[in-house]
Amino acid sequence: MGLITTWVKAATQLGAELAEPPRQNAFGVETWLLNLEGNRLPLLVS
Repeated sequence: MGLITTWVKAATQLGAELAEPPRQNAFGVETWLLNLEGNRLPLLVS
């Protein structure tokens, strides 16, 4: 989960908001962000 945490930190510093905390799945680690316009954006590390 270290890499996705780094990406979330970088994205939030640029104005994104965390919509869902990172979670481990069978295919990797995913999280969801909100961009500056409120659109949902997935981040995935597999």
